[in-house]
Amino acid sequence: MRARDLTLALLVAALLVAAPAAAQWTLFAPHPFTNGATVELFGSQERQDFGPDTLRLGWNDRFLREKLTLFSEGYVYHPRFLLYHVSFSGALKQERYSSSLVSTGGKYGNRGTGLEYDTRFYLLPEHPYNLELFASRTEPLFRERSATHLDALETRKGADLRYRRRPLALGSRYTDDTVQSAGVDSTVRRLALSADYHQEFEHRRELSASAAYEPERFFTSQGLRGSGEDARVTSFASLGWGSLRTRVEREDEDQRDPLAGRLRNHDTNWEELLAADLPWRFHGDLLWRYRDDSTVTGAGGQPATELASTRRDIDATLSHRLYESLTSRYRFDRSTTSASFGDDTTTTNELAFDYTKRIPRGLVVLSSSWGRTESNTQGQVAVAQEPHLRVDVPGRFLLNASEVDPGSIVLLLKSPLPPFELVPLEVGTQYTLAAVGNQVEVTVFALPGRFAVPGTYDMVASYLTRGGFALRADDSAYSLGLHLWGDRVAPYFNHSTLDSKVLSGSFPGQALDSHTDVVGIDLREGPARLRLEHQDVRWNVGPYTARLAELQFVGALAENTTANATASYLTRDYPQGNGTQGPYSEVYENAGARLQQHLLQRRLTLTLGGTWSRITGLLDNEAYALDSTLSLKIGLIDLSAGATVTRSRSRSATLAATRLDGDTFYVRVRRTLF
Repeated sequence: MRARDLTLALLVAALLVAAPAAAQWTLFAPHPFTNGATVELFGSQERQDFGPDTLRLGWNDRFLREKLTLFSEGYVYHPRFLLYHVSFSGALKQERYSSSLVSTGGKYGNRGTGLEYDTRFYLLPEHPYNLELFASRTEPLFRERSATHLDALETRKGADLRYRRRPLALGSRYTDDTVQSAGVDSTVRRLALSADYHQEFEHRRELSASAAYEPERFFTSQGLRGSGEDARVTSFASLGWGSLRTRVEREDEDQRDPLAGRLRNHDTNWEELLAADLPWRFHGDLLWRYRDDSTVTGAGGQPATELASTRRDIDATLSHRLYESLTSRYRFDRSTTSASFGDDTTTTNELAFDYTKRIPRGLVVLSSSWGRTESNTQGQVAVAQEPHLRVDVPGRFLLNASEVDPGSIVLLLKSPLPPFELVPLEVGTQYTLAAVGNQVEVTVFALPGRFAVPGTYDMVASYLTRGGFALRADDSAYSLGLHLWGDRVAPYFNHSTLDSKVLSGSFPGQALDSHTDVVGIDLREGPARLRLEHQDVRWNVGPYTARLAELQFVGALAENTTANATASYLTRDYPQGNGTQGPYSEVYENAGARLQQHLLQRRLTLTLGGTWSRITGLLDNEAYALDSTLSLKIGLIDLSAGATVTRSRSRSATLAATRLDGDTFYVRVRRTLF
């Protein structure tokens, strides 16, 4: 039976059942709690000018949008039987845009219309089992240059079925999302199943467990096809004398693209953590971890490349607390990695002490630690799916492992846009690699066209490390700190050393030896804080001396006035330079302030802020930004407005001077009609 015939049959049956109660048909008519309508006007002016003085590029955008929304919220038959929310919106936009960019060029007007709706129905909302049905259509009218992507039409539909009765909760959710943007259609279909259990017992004992399974399918009109599965199980048991935590996670994603080829990621992670309170004030923690990762890439007709690794860790810590003053810890960690091209075994032993002593004016805090790490590497060890979260673009980050083979690096971007696929990045075109000591620094300066830059993104790196050596590293550290007069005065001193020795084989690069001394003082008085610090780093990569002064204020100036301000000065002197540059110095200067004022019995809020920074060294850069916002609520009218002005200048010995100027002004007015 087709879906249309089934729907008709159910409707007829419902009418027959309701016929004897025809006089009560009004009970099943919608009964609104509230009906309303709002109109919103938004206008903005944006400008950006960038590039060297010999070739200035830029754009200018004037934008106006009007939006009318009608909504209703209420119930059918009874508030405990069926709740509903329905809203419909219509919008218009007018835009004048001009650009000197080659790809766009000229001036043009841009007009558009948008239609949106949002419908949600909640069946038996207060019952242990309830159902939510939803469908929405979103057609936002974006501005030409400021949006992550241009005008898009997104539709969503699905259902959410839940059951809750202590100690058990079950859930299932299905969504079908379709996005049409700039000639590209993408669809994501996702199912989410979950179960949670929580029970408390006498004598502070408890048991909780949860499980989830989320398969998905996605595809685009350009030929991208993919699927993914996320599954996880967690549990926690409090046994009175200790606790046991379990976490098992599995993540799979497999996608194929006509241009990029096949890309598959697999990650399995299993952890067991046992914590126990032992006699004579001892406490023990035992962690066992198993991780299995793999990344498969293959473009066009070329053979696929796979990086796979399996890692097993055991981490045991035994601590003891003597009275309220002395805490001692011993830690043992052993990890073994079996990879596609080699193996690695690393063992760490560490002993640490923390001592706290009350004195007439405050506290004395002493700490010390000694440790030895021995690693034996054979062949090349694969590191698959190393996460790097919230990476600023443009920006840089270090890979976690040392002695990385640069030619093996695969860098993937986790797309924040539908269908949320993994996007390979190209070395030289979108990112560069540089050696920093025995590590590799990744600098990401560009992304594929549909991702906004600057921005913040999650990334995943896979690579191989060089092997064929045995290395021993001894580290030690101690520190002294005073907390005087209610923590208002806190001087401190830290010292740490690292001595490395190659025991066998051929170690690529240079074994690291370093000595670091840090002395400083932290002063606090009310909302103000001042920190002064001197740092001396002596190592065989690029020794330097640093000096830092940092001032901060966060607090209220009056009953309706708050402010926060920071200023810092950092200088680093490199007497030996680095591998490509002789002795040099770097100076980092930063300042920022923000003031918020409430007026008219907090109906009016005014915020003023600004930042300034200057870097002097191998690269000279100076930038500042000023911004202000205003928010006013009077009766049925909400008004907000804002302005932002940014200026930036950069130059170096090898690059021509460039600058970036930008201005943004906006006004938003929202009026509730009824």
